[in-house]
Amino acid sequence: MAINRTPDDKTSVQQADSNDPISNKIRKIVAEVLEVGSEAIDPNAQLVEDMGMDSMKALEILAAVEKAFRVKIPEDSLPKMTTVNRVIQIAKQYAS
Repeated sequence: MAINRTPDDKTSVQQADSNDPISNKIRKIVAEVLEVGSEAIDPNAQLVEDMGMDSMKALEILAAVEKAFRVKIPEDSLPKMTTVNRVIQIAKQYAS
């Protein structure tokens, strides 16, 4: 069952900040792995349904984020990485 969120929903994820270096790097990683231009990345698009990410690409994104930020993100975080904004949020959680 999908959760529908409205813009005023307190559980909604913050928008990716184009001036934030972590956000920019993650957008580039996702674009490279999914083989699309970074300008085509909608931070709220569903990575599986909208962007065509499969489990192998998800692992590749996870590994690239870990390498880029020198962090270890548990694999059980993969199901939570549903959008670019969620990937950014998770990366920041483990980078701090």
